[in-house]
Amino acid sequence: MGQWADFLSQFPVGLQREICDERSGGNESDWREVKDWVLRDPAPVVVPLTRHFVAHHDWLIAMLLPEAREQINERYALVIKQGEIYDLDPERVLRYAKLPGETADPSVMVEGQIYFGCGRFVAAMLRGDESLRVWCVVSR
Repeated sequence: MGQWADFLSQFPVGLQREICDERSGGNESDWREVKDWVLRDPAPVVVPLTRHFVAHHDWLIAMLLPEAREQINERYALVIKQGEIYDLDPERVLRYAKLPGETADPSVMVEGQIYFGCGRFVAAMLRGDESLRVWCVVSR
């Protein structure tokens, strides 16, 4: 656990919390997944939710409830087909979309892909937010 704690200490507390929420174990699998991460900016950055950026996440949108996927397709003029839904609580994004975007913690974006905080990203699309705050991470 010491190596995990040492690794996490290089990041701001908010990003540490996000990583721990998603990969709390700090086990070998968790370590392999994040060991090469480097924070690109010292604070969250704002990413515009453009059609191009949203379309780049078609894999995620395909796994949403049909009504959420259809709403995003319509809003961003996309044609993303329904895929398998793996989320144990797929309706959570509909609940998140009712919350103000300003209160959401930043998502984590790795190499241009939303990696953690996908529900916040989907909620932002459903609300029609113009942008999303993210921790911008790259791999060495």
